[in-house]
Amino acid sequence: MSCPCNLYYDLRSSELNEQLTSWIRSMTVRNECFVKLLRTKIERRARLADAVNLMSQNAVAETRLALVDNNELAAAASDRAAAELERFADELRQAENESFDFSTAALDAEKERLHAIISLRRTALEKAVIDSKAAGDQLCQLQAINERMKNNYYNSNK
Repeated sequence: MSCPCNLYYDLRSSELNEQLTSWIRSMTVRNECFVKLLRTKIERRARLADAVNLMSQNAVAETRLALVDNNELAAAASDRAAAELERFADELRQAENESFDFSTAALDAEKERLHAIISLRRTALEKAVIDSKAAGDQLCQLQAINERMKNNYYNSNK
């Protein structure tokens, strides 16, 4: 014959086992949810870091292209100015050969015209330099943001 105490202990043990099993299931579900949430957070940060990195690379490429374009513009402007001066020198040589009565007013007018062209080109080059500097500054800012995000990402995953 079994003692009522044993029956009570068996029932109580069964209840406690069920409660523990329920708690373990609940903790397992919570842990799975937490792991999913953490994984999602890490993936978002990684995507954000990748996006900033891509943006930074694009800014570098755009800055490089702008500098190449500016250099090409400067070279073309220099070539045009040299061609203008060569043409003017040829005209002077031809005028000297044709007659000694060459007008100084024509020389002054040509000098003013060339001065205006050079001034416009200098202004365009100065603007290009300013634009390149602004693009470089923006690039530095984007790279700093990218570095901060990477550091935050790696520090949060330690």
